[in-house]
Amino acid sequence: MPPTCDNWNTIHRRFRPYSEAGVWETVAVTLAEILVDCNHYSIDSTTVRAHVSARGKGGLINEPLAPDTG
Repeated sequence: MPPTCDNWNTIHRRFRPYSEAGVWETVAVTLAEILVDCNHYSIDSTTVRAHVSARGKGGLINEPLAPDTG
């Protein structure tokens, strides 16, 4: 135990009732549920318009992104 802590027996006596009551299991489950929600997903519906000069010439280009290998 670090020197700043009380005697190990005192800590054990304080910890044991919480453990027997299932408090630490509840804390662990709750933290796991909260941490699952920490992965934030963002959906942005912002529309970005290109300048008129970026429009190019002609219509739609129908080219595959990769050459056909089959």
